[in-house]
Amino acid sequence: MTDMTWPQDSWPDADDLDEGGDLDHANIEPEPEPEPEPEPEFCQRLRALADFLATRPLLAQRAERANALSTMYLFATSPAQFGALCRALGSGEKSTDTNYISLTREVAGFRLQAYATHAGICEKVQTGTRTVIKDVYPAHVEPAHIEVVEPVYEWICPDSFLSLGLGTEVADA
Repeated sequence: MTDMTWPQDSWPDADDLDEGGDLDHANIEPEPEPEPEPEPEFCQRLRALADFLATRPLLAQRAERANALSTMYLFATSPAQFGALCRALGSGEKSTDTNYISLTREVAGFRLQAYATHAGICEKVQTGTRTVIKDVYPAHVEPAHIEVVEPVYEWICPDSFLSLGLGTEVADA
């Protein structure tokens, strides 16, 4: 008898067995192939652009020299959306600056960059204080230099962006 694993909704029945009670593979209809999803409109437009540039070498050369379309920026408005974008990109380079965190992946010389504000993804944590000299200009008085203590903040971001928003419905923004 052949050992096979079946999805619960398609267990073989008596019609699928031969005279000896073994599974008759010739009698089982294969699962229909799922219809392929239509290609997203954006991909169709990119193909149309590539076809157009292929027939106009001067434009293609200039665009390549100018690094046109070198980065596609994908802005996320929520942790779930950012996590979904990062999972779609897969591996890449994480980076951060004053306002944003991002995951960038290079594909065929183009960069795809998922990014979000720190405030939307990370936690702002005071890590200490520092003393700085500030110029103060009260009305009708010579400028004075005073020492002030101000808080020092750091953004603590998740180690992995891929887990953000798992199990959450992601809305397009």
